[in-house]
Amino acid sequence: EAVTTMKLSVSQSLSFLFVLLSFVTVLAQECGEDAASYAYPKKSMKNPNYPIKEKTCESLAALPDKKLRKICEDERFQVDGTTKSGTELFRASVACASTCCKFCPGRPLGTLDKFLYGTKEVENKNGQIKTKGVYKRCRYFRFKPEEVEKVCSTTVNVAKSKFGSAEDVCEICSFECDRDDFGGRK
Repeated sequence: EAVTTMKLSVSQSLSFLFVLLSFVTVLAQECGEDAASYAYPKKSMKNPNYPIKEKTCESLAALPDKKLRKICEDERFQVDGTTKSGTELFRASVACASTCCKFCPGRPLGTLDKFLYGTKEVENKNGQIKTKGVYKRCRYFRFKPEEVEKVCSTTVNVAKSKFGSAEDVCEICSFECDRDDFGGRK
């Protein structure tokens, strides 16, 4: 195994850094900037109106993607409100727009409906090779949101399959994110 290293000159390194910083700046401008804090609805059995707790956008940005996605997208967290001390706060998807930029509030969670994901070759008892369908549930996209576009645009056919493609079965395939619908900034 040969390992190749690439040496960059100072000017090449600075150029690369400039391009990277420009991309980050454009991304932040597209979504807006983070405020200092956001409204976090505390779940309470005694008070169904969800008392609001103040949390910082900085602490939100430090969360792992799974928790970050939940707070930025989940319907339960799409609540503006006032804390006990009287501070008016916006939901995380609005107040922490830059942090929540890669997520879309209101995205369907996924159901238990099955779709045809792909095929595989299987040898039966007689030694014959047959094509068999590989199935997934729509909730698969809850954990693999980066695959929505790829899987939804793929057509897979298997003879005698009672399940359709992801595009036909899963609501998330036809979902288009419009941050303005949820108070987000572009």
